[in-house]
Amino acid sequence: YPGYLSEVRGADFSVRYYWEAGRLVERRSYATSLGTVWQEVSESVGAGSEHIRKHYISSAQDYRILRHLVENTILHPNDTALHNKASELGQDGMIFGRTDRCPYQKILIELAGPERFLVDLYADPEPALELMEALERKMDEAFAMALESDVDVIWQPDNITSDMTPPNAFEKYCLPLYRKRAAQARQIGKPYLIHMDGRLRVLAPLLNQ
Repeated sequence: YPGYLSEVRGADFSVRYYWEAGRLVERRSYATSLGTVWQEVSESVGAGSEHIRKHYISSAQDYRILRHLVENTILHPNDTALHNKASELGQDGMIFGRTDRCPYQKILIELAGPERFLVDLYADPEPALELMEALERKMDEAFAMALESDVDVIWQPDNITSDMTPPNAFEKYCLPLYRKRAAQARQIGKPYLIHMDGRLRVLAPLLNQ
């Protein structure tokens, strides 16, 4: 369960559905004073998970629109849902508080995709870095809410693989955030888990520091 809920202000959010090749496609759009960004998702073949057909970020301007959305997001505690789930579980399990991916992984996987993001990060880094900074500030708020909630464990689904997040990028953009989050969680005695499920051997020296 999310350790928080998010409300985006200053934008009109809409969802449209249509069928293509026998598969339902969902288009999600945010219209803002700076422009409109949109994403298309469908169900992936076989696994049944969500497949992003078109990412929100298609140009340098889209980074700025996404930053505007992040900066105008208001977070709310999710205490009622967490309390109800804890009551249902009793002694039969524990509640994981899901937080968002770190900014690098969030943009890489969800917002821009690797082809766009990795080129932009090295060819024209300022818009991408500004969005990453805005995301981290908002994620600081979200993580604090998750820590203060009734969850037993903090879980961050980063899906790291060194193919897309090589050691230099991992050390610069991911590891400092993980260390900060781990220190926060350690202070209040909650486990902090990061989901990594790719090629990790070359990252092992950094993980073991």
